[in-house]
Amino acid sequence: MKSDNNTEKKNDYSFVAGDRAIFIRCLLFFILLISFCTIFMDQNNLILIQTSRVTTVNNNINIRWQGEENDDASHGQQEDNVSIQQQGRRTKLHVCWNRKRSRHAYQILTEEFAFDEVDATKGESWDLIFGGYPWCGNGSNGVVADEEKDNGQHQPDDYLMQTGLNKHLLKQGFHNLEPHQVYFPCMGCPSTFCNKERLCYLQRKIDPESCYLLPQDYDKIVQKMNSTKKKSFVLKHDSSTSAVHSGQGVKMIDSIDQLPSKEELLTQNYLVQPFQRSYLGKGSYRRTTEVRYYVTITSVTPLRVYYFNQQWMPMSSTMWLDDPPSELYKRCMQDSHVYKAECKSVATRHMEDGESRRMRFTEYQNQTGMSDKIARRFHHQATRTMARIFEASLPVLQNNTINRGITSAGASCFSFMRADFGISQKGNAFLYEINEFPYGTEPKTAGEVQQQAYRELFAMIGLDVAPLSVEDRADYEAEHAGNWTRLIDEEDDESEEE
Repeated sequence: MKSDNNTEKKNDYSFVAGDRAIFIRCLLFFILLISFCTIFMDQNNLILIQTSRVTTVNNNINIRWQGEENDDASHGQQEDNVSIQQQGRRTKLHVCWNRKRSRHAYQILTEEFAFDEVDATKGESWDLIFGGYPWCGNGSNGVVADEEKDNGQHQPDDYLMQTGLNKHLLKQGFHNLEPHQVYFPCMGCPSTFCNKERLCYLQRKIDPESCYLLPQDYDKIVQKMNSTKKKSFVLKHDSSTSAVHSGQGVKMIDSIDQLPSKEELLTQNYLVQPFQRSYLGKGSYRRTTEVRYYVTITSVTPLRVYYFNQQWMPMSSTMWLDDPPSELYKRCMQDSHVYKAECKSVATRHMEDGESRRMRFTEYQNQTGMSDKIARRFHHQATRTMARIFEASLPVLQNNTINRGITSAGASCFSFMRADFGISQKGNAFLYEINEFPYGTEPKTAGEVQQQAYRELFAMIGLDVAPLSVEDRADYEAEHAGNWTRLIDEEDDESEEE
């Protein structure tokens, strides 16, 4: 019996062991099955999540590209926005500069480069702000500015950028601009070469007797005028918060009595330059003239500056006479600005309408018989002077808060200026001024040059193509420069030093 009981127990144990093995196998099978299903579902979910994220990013990109608000987008989405925006070109233009004064540029942007106007003052997204400084203050869209100007209610220009859109952009911070956004102009010009007083400091590094500042150089200019009898001088008035150009605030003097009084000098600043007798052609071309270069800055850091390789020349309304019949005739004879209404009564034969007194430099050279040697000397001196002026201004330009912000954001800016030079009988160049905002309304030949300069500038900086990365901009400009010639390229200077 004992043996039988042992046999039964043994069989029972075998049965239990067999069931336990089956149970463990089944359990392992179900665990593996569950694990497989979990991995499969996670992969699908991951695919769905990734697909959802791509869809979400694309939707956000499309929303921003259409101009709607997307302030809550993450930094990663902003980077995706940039790459997607590079698939399409910029078209959204906010204008602050009076359209009548910027007519050529405005028409080219809207008619040839297909920009549509938006109103950034109402929160609309923008690609290009044109004339932000100093006009994007109160009433800071171009339509309002034009209407106010016509009605005599124009708000003062916002040189300190304390109102309107200027104030908003500063509060937002230029370092928060999007990389595709373009701001016109680059900043720093009024603090350097566009201000006559500061330009004088820069010029004196080249020629110490090129100019004198009042009141600080009053004794020096008195001594200079006493030592150079029958020598005329140019007296100019300017300030950091005013734009005095086109012959305004400028007059010829030839005696100490014509200097500003000491009372005037307590509140006003002036600049005095020795008058340089202009190159005089023959016949009806025996007139005072000057040569005008268009200049652009397309990047501040690194600095890239170009000049337009087609210059134009205005000539005085009266022919040069060694013994002028009146003070009015003398003033008009010495002044190359053709806009002077007072000179109309003494305008001499030919060119009475003023329009034909503007011509390209090459045409003037042919008409007057100017030698190639004189033309080359002048051009060399003019471009060398501009290069030295801009190079000396580099620290101020690069330390400007707005320029630093634009650089930090990977956005861009550009300037469109005009440098006015006198040319002597021997072809020596002497700089009168650099105008930050030359009126975009020049007629006929001068207008043709100006429009071509604008058109080729907009193409050079890629306003007709998808936004360019910071790294690609310099090469693109070099390949699409047209008649724009590099004056300064800091990147090239650095590579040469290496």
